[in-house]
Amino acid sequence: MIPLNLTHEESVTPLVNDFVRSYKDLPFSLHQNQTKFRNEKRVKSGLLRWREFLMHDQYSFHTDEQDLNIFYNEMLARYKDIYNELWLGEKTYLTYASWWDYSSNYSHEFQTLLDIGEDVIHICKDCKVAFNKEIVKDTPDFSCLECWWKDFDVQKASEAWNIFKLLTNFSDKLNLNYTNKEWNKQPVYMWSYWIWISRSMGIIAELFMDAKWLVWPENIAPYKNYIIWLDWNQSKAKEFGEKLEKAGSSVIVDDREIWFWSRAKDADILWIPNRIVISEKSQANWGYEFKKRNSDKIDILTEEVCLNLLK
Repeated sequence: MIPLNLTHEESVTPLVNDFVRSYKDLPFSLHQNQTKFRNEKRVKSGLLRWREFLMHDQYSFHTDEQDLNIFYNEMLARYKDIYNELWLGEKTYLTYASWWDYSSNYSHEFQTLLDIGEDVIHICKDCKVAFNKEIVKDTPDFSCLECWWKDFDVQKASEAWNIFKLLTNFSDKLNLNYTNKEWNKQPVYMWSYWIWISRSMGIIAELFMDAKWLVWPENIAPYKNYIIWLDWNQSKAKEFGEKLEKAGSSVIVDDREIWFWSRAKDADILWIPNRIVISEKSQANWGYEFKKRNSDKIDILTEEVCLNLLK
């Protein structure tokens, strides 16, 4: 049976109660990937806002607020690393938002600038921290909570991830406690961290698509390299593909005996980041034709350079 919760603080907290007895059991975190359900009033924008979606949710448990904040800063750094790997780093802002009914002060959203986004954020022109419009409009003479600047860029965006500082809200209500060094009972402090997996994919698709089709970042593309052989080079293509795989790179070798342009078009439609063409012409120039999916530029690279670039 799968509980149809908005998130799973109510399920995880009693579960943790079976394992936490003393301060020696803390800190730690739990995470899961699971389908979530929301009764959205207006489903819109394809994968960006719908009633059923895949979420990675994580919950951390701590002895006090200081330890809670240390772990949060570590998670914040990891989140930024992941955004950079997904090519979203330059367009994604840490955003203050409302705290719903169970968090302290503000929640933190990660909003990615997007023309069809469902949110509006106000980005501080000084420190680049952002604020959801719901906070700005409800606060007279609003100023940045980080640097107190009052000048903002207003942009449309889509929420991809969210973090809530729960403190002892759920611990108090569900009796999640631990015993400290003085043998006193204390409430466990909690954070919750949400990564909207399916919505993140929708954001990436909308942000990077071109006239041909989608453009996936290399870290989430189905394969990294698409090799097309021409003329007499089928065995050479397979040999080079094996070298790339041994170097740790994923490869498709298109060995169909159809027109080159049909195969080249399929490489674009399949969202493969790199296209390598092995032909008599490229071999005469001691290399391979190399093209990035999001560029029209074609380079002739030697095998050594190509391997070093793509591994």
